[in-house]
Amino acid sequence: MGPRPARQRERHLGRQRRCNPAGRAAGRDSHLRPRALAQRTPPRRCGPACPWLRAARGSPSPHQRRTRPTVPPPRHHHRRRRMGKTICCHRPHRRLKCSSAISEVCVVRVTLVHQGALGDTLLLMPLVRSIKARFAAEGGVHVTLVTRPNLGQALTMHGHIDAFASADDRAHSAWFAPPEGDKPNSRPDWATCDVLLSAVSNGDDAWAANARLAVNPGTMICYFEPRPPADYPGHVTTFHRVMLGSLSLPGAPPVPVCSNPDGPILVHPGSGGEAKCWPRENFIQLARDLKRNGIILTIILGEAEQERWGRALMKELGDEFPFYLHIGLYELIEKMSRARIYLGNDSGVSHLAAMTGVPTITLFGPSDDRQWRPVGPHVEVLRAPPPHERDLTRLSVPDVMAAIMAELRRI
Repeated sequence: MGPRPARQRERHLGRQRRCNPAGRAAGRDSHLRPRALAQRTPPRRCGPACPWLRAARGSPSPHQRRTRPTVPPPRHHHRRRRMGKTICCHRPHRRLKCSSAISEVCVVRVTLVHQGALGDTLLLMPLVRSIKARFAAEGGVHVTLVTRPNLGQALTMHGHIDAFASADDRAHSAWFAPPEGDKPNSRPDWATCDVLLSAVSNGDDAWAANARLAVNPGTMICYFEPRPPADYPGHVTTFHRVMLGSLSLPGAPPVPVCSNPDGPILVHPGSGGEAKCWPRENFIQLARDLKRNGIILTIILGEAEQERWGRALMKELGDEFPFYLHIGLYELIEKMSRARIYLGNDSGVSHLAAMTGVPTITLFGPSDDRQWRPVGPHVEVLRAPPPHERDLTRLSVPDVMAAIMAELRRI
């Protein structure tokens, strides 16, 4: 065989030096190396962004978990690469030791269990924001909400919570039966947490007994009532923080304002009960009066409202106004985020509009707006004039139209 090419000779000499530590330390064969190879810049080692190097120095990365502080990095992370590229110099067999700094700075896992309608669930979002603000300085927080699947999916996709679990599955329903012996009826994944908050138990029932047997030792379990008493003078979100006083929760960070000067004006004329609904005829008259002023309303109707209004009226109004029919919760949030103004009764959709930051005008009747008004950056509550403030039929169309026009001038 003839002589090796220069590139192969350099590669062969490099392997010899790596395989012979004594020769490498003594500088053996240094006279055989070409000048370009001898003056080549050595490869850079792991920088401060390497999670394994940060953990070894006592400064864990945001991706590190307290439950796995000794897991080695993946094999592909250790491939040594040359020519000045960044490499990781940690060996695959090395394991990180759990130092005090890593154990103190960790992600707190919080599970919140709640079974309620749309409005009651959305009124828990200020509590979730308070929890995130409370544990943000301790390394972060991961919030899992156990609720209805459609609510949990929409809130997760829009970033209000980190994960969700169905409150209707068998693993959770089994907790409402007394446990047999010293074992719980089930061990759902969301029970593996640091803080368990329950709005479905009072602490002395079968659910609480299963919770105490299913959670890990050291897990904090707190119980709170989701709805305040009728004579409570404050808002329901303040009531939640008072019930969970052991957590020392701060006030919820404000919702950012959502401004859409060219967006549509959305109207939702429905609610959970007939007494909480402004008369249908008033909504239709308001929409036609605004149309004569060049303002077109977009009406949102659910299945219950479509049954109440009837096909004949729906067909008649379909030629005058645009409608949003049969839309899911995720799509409804998207529509709300592009709206200019929202008008509606005391309903879950009104709480959804306020949560997105849209200017919201809510019509209240028998409900107490001190406790149940929507939470948002700009929410206006309209009532009938006293002494009929709890009767929505006494709220006139001109009063509502004046509120909409004032909001349009403000925007």
